[in-house]
Amino acid sequence: MFDNIRYHRRLRWITDPSFWEAVRDLLWSRAILVLAGNLGTLIIAVVAVVHFWSRPSSIADYGVVLLSCLLCQAIALIAVVWPGPGSSYAEFHQAIALPVVCGTWIIGVPPAFMLFAAFDGNPDNPPWVAVFFSAVALTLACMASLMVSVPFEEKARAQRRRVAGPPEETDGAEFADSGGADSGGSDSD
Repeated sequence: MFDNIRYHRRLRWITDPSFWEAVRDLLWSRAILVLAGNLGTLIIAVVAVVHFWSRPSSIADYGVVLLSCLLCQAIALIAVVWPGPGSSYAEFHQAIALPVVCGTWIIGVPPAFMLFAAFDGNPDNPPWVAVFFSAVALTLACMASLMVSVPFEEKARAQRRRVAGPPEETDGAEFADSGGADSGGSDSD
C-alpha cells in the first residue's frame, strides 16, 4: 500500500523514521503545551462571545468562562513549572500570553465597543456584556498565569547564570593589541 509513497521521489521523506521521530518530539514538546493552552484560552473567549451574543448572561456564566480560561492557562503553565532539562519555557509563555491579552484589548474590544456605540446605544444588551465578560475572563486568566510564571523565569535565569559561571574579566590587553578603539576600518585622515 505504501510502496508508491516509499518509492516516490518527493514523498520518500514521509517514510523515513527520523521524520516521525521529529514529529513525535514536536508533539510532545513543552512548546506545544504553551501554544495549546494560550490558543485554547483565546478560543474559549471567542466561543463565549458567540454563545452569549444573543442571550443574556449571568455571573455564573461568567464564572464558567473564567474557569475554562484558567484551565487552559493551567495547561500552558505545565510546561513552565515542570522540572527538567532545557531552556526556560517561562519566557516563551510570557511571549505568547502577553500578545494574546494585549491583542484582545487593542484589536478586539475597542473596535467592537465603537461599533456597538455607533449602532446600538444600550450597553445593557447581550453583545456588550458578551464581549466585556469574555475579554475580562481572558485577561484575568492570562494575567494570573503570567504572575505565576515570573518566579519560574527568575529561577531559570539564576540557573543559567550558575551554569555559565562568572563573567570573564578582561584587563584591556586585547584592546591595546587591536590598535585602538576604532578597529572597524574608519580612518581619521
